[in-house]
Amino acid sequence: MFLARELGREKLALEAEELFTDYWKAVFSSIEDVRRRFETPVIPPSPHRSLDSSLIGSICALYPLRLLEPKDPRMTGTLRIIRQKYQQNWAFFHRVIHSGYNVYLTAQLAECYLFRKSSRVLPILQWILNNITTTGTFPEAIHPVTGGGCMGDGHHAWACADLLNLLRNIIFFEEDDRLVITPIIYHRWFEAGESIVCTNAPSYFGTVNLTIEGHTKEIHLSLSPEFSHPPTAIEFSVPFPMTKALVDGKESTRIAGNTLSLPASARDVVIYR
Repeated sequence: MFLARELGREKLALEAEELFTDYWKAVFSSIEDVRRRFETPVIPPSPHRSLDSSLIGSICALYPLRLLEPKDPRMTGTLRIIRQKYQQNWAFFHRVIHSGYNVYLTAQLAECYLFRKSSRVLPILQWILNNITTTGTFPEAIHPVTGGGCMGDGHHAWACADLLNLLRNIIFFEEDDRLVITPIIYHRWFEAGESIVCTNAPSYFGTVNLTIEGHTKEIHLSLSPEFSHPPTAIEFSVPFPMTKALVDGKESTRIAGNTLSLPASARDVVIYR
């Protein structure tokens, strides 16, 4: 639909929209039948299958496809079952064929919690970082006892790519028409003397360039984006309550807990601890 409209093919876009609507209704009608059968909101791997660890495939409805809202009850139920049955020490253990911890699927879980702005993303990321091999990669599946590989590629590039995507999204991601900066992040990354630098990063809105510097009493955010389609707003979060914020030299009152709402034109931001 998007591509058709970008190409000026409105008739084709309407036809695609009609197909999408019909398919959407059919899929979620089936999911509703499953909800009644299991008596819980969940997105099953199949209408006729138990809720085994292949349930992990259903979370693509949130990441990367973003078809559901982050806190949709069906996604909440799916994540809860995965957490209760198929996560060990924050890692996802796939019992179907893989028989090990999968870094790329664990990273996908982390992305879901990130978009839900849940702190669960941080211990999941730490598990991933703790399991990087000496070659800077991961086995496709990690043996729960030996810590070595037990299935698939010995150097799994897909897992490395998912880790890079996760780190990018922790620094910033797009949410509808807003740019969200550091929604959930380690406190230690904002300590005095620490800095985060992101340059020439592509986004839906254009190129993002930002620097975050930690100081004893404040945090400095410097922005120099090259927006082709500016966001309607920028959200900047820190891992502690804000007492005061300056935006381009002027005090801002648009603080909600640990999050500051900024105009897309903001360039210099100071947050006081």
